[in-house]
Amino acid sequence: RINKPILVKRKELIINLKKIHISIDIPNFLINLTYLNCSYKNISKIPNTLINLTYLNCLCSKITEIPNTFINLTYLDVSGNNLTSIPKQIKFLTNLINFKCSKNKLTQLCEDNESIKYLTKLEVYICEENNLIEIPESIKYLKNLKHFSCYNNKITTICSNFEFIGYLNNLTYLDISFNKIICVPEYIYT
Repeated sequence: RINKPILVKRKELIINLKKIHISIDIPNFLINLTYLNCSYKNISKIPNTLINLTYLNCLCSKITEIPNTFINLTYLDVSGNNLTSIPKQIKFLTNLINFKCSKNKLTQLCEDNESIKYLTKLEVYICEENNLIEIPESIKYLKNLKHFSCYNNKITTICSNFEFIGYLNNLTYLDISFNKIICVPEYIYT
């Protein structure tokens, strides 16, 4: 029989809610949390006090906003949440390496199309199956980008802004298929 609670000090705390049926918001007191998988949960808000998070998977949750205090975040998946925009505050997530925002209702990569240029460590950017109409020129600042997929959107032209490809020396995968592209610049074929 234990009469008092056992306290364990840990440097890192990992919580995976994947197989737990939960429909509450994450409590604020988990400040040391570094890994959070709340995919397919009825969680609408992640507290901005979780400043030590490095991994956040909110696939098909009920997330409506992305806190800008997660400065240590390297992995973020907000796919399937019916987001209509990625807030310009994303520019504060400067350690982000892998960002997935597919199957939402996005019409722009970011609220102001300029804030993504601050994600200079980004290597994987997946924004498939949204309502994107263009790829903003600011994407050229993502010098470490290796994998960019925006297939099945509503992009119609890449004539004026496709020059970004020349700036992305590390890009090895680009998928712009299943869009409504009617104009492709000639230099793409050379």
